Amino acid sequence: MCMYVITRNIHKMIDCYNFINDNITEFKSSEVLCAFDIDNTITVIECKYSYWPNICKWRAEFDNIKNKYSDVDSNMVFTNLLFEYPQRVIDNDVYKLTDDLECRKIMITASLTGSYKNIDALEEYRYNVLANFNITFENEFNIANKLVFDNFKPNFGNYQSYYRGILFTNGVTIGEDGVGDKGKLLRSFLQKVNFNPKCIVLIDDNPENHQAISKEFSKDVDKIINIIYDGTDYYCPIEVGREDFINFWDRLFNRIQNDPIKN
Repeated sequence: MCMYVITRNIHKMIDCYNFINDNITEFKSSEVLCAFDIDNTITVIECKYSYWPNICKWRAEFDNIKNKYSDVDSNMVFTNLLFEYPQRVIDNDVYKLTDDLECRKIMITASLTGSYKNIDALEEYRYNVLANFNITFENEFNIANKLVFDNFKPNFGNYQSYYRGILFTNGVTIGEDGVGDKGKLLRSFLQKVNFNPKCIVLIDDNPENHQAISKEFSKDVDKIINIIYDGTDYYCPIEVGREDFINFWDRLFNRIQNDPIKN
């Protein structure tokens, strides 16, 4: 049985760094795996309509639009934003974790995989964005650049994958088939690379992903450290009004509904 599960909400990366170091002292660095979410954890999209405080402020309006376009997958909407708006590292102290934290590291994202618009592979596109920020974990595991997890159900005709230090769940919906489940995908990856950490750290803004990791590994590791990163809760350089917010999201959902973008 897992000896210990720690869950904390932390909104500064330097505090994440210190908290992890304080809680992994009983392990060798080779026994610890730190998994990083990407979106709203490492990076944020510089779109004022998608800043989390603005979405929370107009949550009812946003949910109404999602219900109005119930046949539009939210993954498509988010992926559009990745191409149409710049991204930035939300907290530069993340480099204390990516560069100085002594353990094995990997990124796990809900991002879609495969081709998209004029992009041959979303995995490569997303890797390149992070590489431009000097954030890569491709040398953490001595494996081929890409692994395809065809043991899971495909989503949009593509499978979950690993590419140069990043695991892609290919969707955000967690179901019994394992699609979108970061815990099940991480286990499958660790089995492929024959790595059995004694401690797993997850830094992720979504509590559901922490639940998935805890559920999947609670009987296999000595300690799980769940850091619910909520730095984006405090990041909102530009506020938007209600009508402006509604118009933006309605137009985007409508455009995707009438112009399918996934090959």
